Amino acid sequence: MINSFRLALLAWLLVIAGQTFAGGRIPIGLKVGSYFPSSGEVRDLFGDVWPIVSISPMRIGKPERWSFAADITVYDQRRHGNRALLVPITVGIAREFGISDDTKPYAALRVGPYYGSVDAKPTAHGSRWGWNANATVGITFNERFYVEMRYDWFDKIEGLDFSGLQLLAGFKLFELRL
Repeated sequence: MINSFRLALLAWLLVIAGQTFAGGRIPIGLKVGSYFPSSGEVRDLFGDVWPIVSISPMRIGKPERWSFAADITVYDQRRHGNRALLVPITVGIAREFGISDDTKPYAALRVGPYYGSVDAKPTAHGSRWGWNANATVGITFNERFYVEMRYDWFDKIEGLDFSGLQLLAGFKLFELRL
């Protein structure tokens, strides 16, 4: 698990470095929301709604073109002695669609590996690397607040399909200028 954490941290630092060279500023935001697994079996084992709290770079870009996008999300859910940990590390493209200076819808498509670990009594135990793809749509308000909806597709792990929908809201905590 420690090696997986180090890999995720390294990937996050690469994301920041990539965004730094692309624009010189990195808005860091706090996002909170919920994850809703699609599989009935996963919901029975781990719950219908998983809370999400994360600190990550926010998506603020140029509305006239598609650009590089990266994301790391940690899903860590425990229920009735069962535990699931999923850490997708994805890259892809994103674009804002400039309707006005205050309100900017955006979309993103990303793909990449994920680390998954499952301990669900009595049948599913194990960990492995798999593939994740996700599609996101959202709206940024005044480059400070945002709401988004995202669907994640996961390779099955131990016969369980963790694909599902996220609903998130976030706000800019601070901005790194390098």
